[in-house]
Amino acid sequence: MSAHARHTWRQQAISETHCVLATARAIPTGCLLAGLCAVLGCCARAFDPTIERLEIPYEGTILTRWFLRADNSRRRRPLVIIHSGADGLEVNSYVLGAVGAPARGYNCLKYNGPGQSDSLWVRKLYFRPDWERVITPVLDAMLLRREVDPKRMALVDISQCG
Repeated sequence: MSAHARHTWRQQAISETHCVLATARAIPTGCLLAGLCAVLGCCARAFDPTIERLEIPYEGTILTRWFLRADNSRRRRPLVIIHSGADGLEVNSYVLGAVGAPARGYNCLKYNGPGQSDSLWVRKLYFRPDWERVITPVLDAMLLRREVDPKRMALVDISQCG
């Protein structure tokens, strides 16, 4: 499959996810989130390289994250961490930068901090003003990965996060 065909397929999968969200307003949030995670998990396994859904330890609970590798070599590469505000789901940052990072040789991380997606809906973690307490465990977790170059990391904040 060509890169263009993969990109088109991914865009369609994201569009369908948004359609599910838009038409499912009467579904309880927990059920909707479980469905969304199942859809995203199935889509993630179809990517090449596979997108990994991981968990970051955070103050007695976890933050969920999606890790996109530039390739399957596990060679050290720069890391771009993309983070959106309360007004964006984790799939939004895929089209707002995460899709382009691996295509340009960067590993990419998208995570849900307090006040976002499942961190808010499932774990009842709310936004906080001292965001260094959130990003520190995220960075620490990424530094443990051999495919992440610790000297070349960047944080991109989108919308209400920036």
